[in-house]
Amino acid sequence: MTSGIDFSLEDLGTWPVETRALWESHQGLVLKYLQERRRIDQAAEGNVMFRILRPPNAYEEQYQALVKRMESTLEPNRLVAYHCTRLTPREVETIRSSGLRVLSTELVRQRVNNAVADGHLTEVEGTYLLQSPQIIDNLCDRVGRRAGLVWLSPNPSVLVDPSSVYRLFRSWGGEGIYVGHEQDERIASKLARTGTPAIVKCSLPYSKHGPFFPPLAARMLSLASAPKFENPEPSPTFDLPIARDLLAAEVLDVITFVDSRFDKLTSHAAWPIDYQVRS
Repeated sequence: MTSGIDFSLEDLGTWPVETRALWESHQGLVLKYLQERRRIDQAAEGNVMFRILRPPNAYEEQYQALVKRMESTLEPNRLVAYHCTRLTPREVETIRSSGLRVLSTELVRQRVNNAVADGHLTEVEGTYLLQSPQIIDNLCDRVGRRAGLVWLSPNPSVLVDPSSVYRLFRSWGGEGIYVGHEQDERIASKLARTGTPAIVKCSLPYSKHGPFFPPLAARMLSLASAPKFENPEPSPTFDLPIARDLLAAEVLDVITFVDSRFDKLTSHAAWPIDYQVRS
């Protein structure tokens, strides 16, 4: 693991000292930039020419320079992000010891075969999944891009929104396996009983994944400005696809449903009954 610190997008107290100092000393500039951006956006609603030839933002140059300086302070550090899923005991230990792998045909085959070997699925159920047209579609990205990626969220606030994450916790196998089978009478109930809800907490070296687009620093400035400016752009809430396997050293923890920290992260006990999941 490289030097630097782990920081959370939504917790300013964890930001690198230099990053936080830049925000604190430039709050006025950021708010002026956001206000002017909003004014131009609103003007463009009634003026077609403004959509074609956007008027300049007087604070654009200073704002972009600030974003660039902030990005440089993130370089040695690591962004904390979360992968929500449902895992068997073997999978929990594998992720802890070997890391988190991108979705692939090989991974799906291995997960299903291991689930059969461990008694979570019957051989008939395993064969049914491995021959499933829906899984083939998922692996070919015919219903959204998933193959070759690990999807994470850098926003802890997403974990407490049941509508965003409950399906990931409710059915085993991740979206590559369960999508297309949640209403399948032959396998849906078994997917809901296999494994346990889990949150894989990860540490992503910025030097491997940045720069993001929009820049991560711009999203951090939006988040820090949110108490004083409603719905700033770019949005501080976003999904983060990673196009490589994550090493074991990049997995901070695997937090399962029976761990009290799971409820602390998700507030699951307060979720509406229609969204709640089972271990």
